[in-house]
Amino acid sequence: MPRILVVDDEPMIRRLISATLLDEGHEVVGAGNGREALVLIAEEVPDLIVLDLAMPEMDGWRFLEELYARGLRKQTRVVIVSGNLDRDARRRGQGQAVSHFLDKPFEPEALVTMVNEALATDADALAVQHDRSNELMKLIDKVDRVLS
Repeated sequence: MPRILVVDDEPMIRRLISATLLDEGHEVVGAGNGREALVLIAEEVPDLIVLDLAMPEMDGWRFLEELYARGLRKQTRVVIVSGNLDRDARRRGQGQAVSHFLDKPFEPEALVTMVNEALATDADALAVQHDRSNELMKLIDKVDRVLS
């Protein structure tokens, strides 16, 4: 049974996501922001994280950075569920090895589909993609500095 961490500052959204995933047979735990989520992850890394972006104390972007800094990103998958998913947010998420995005508001069936797709992907492959993206960005920065 996959273990899923739901990180959202809105208690009703967190409960809706949790209930939907519990009905699908997943083990679900919740956190109200990135700091709370890091505490839970220190105890046990989940198979998947459903992550909001706009949260107090530690937003979703900073949370993802912390996952990488702590070496935990390669052990889990991430689905971003947010009301702020413009093109730049999706591009930034892809740079963080996130390939699954769901706009708020959403239908529970869409959430289940997205979570199942994410669970079917290889977390290590996503992390390798992130590492390559970071190396490419460093190379582009070097070229920009040389040409400037």
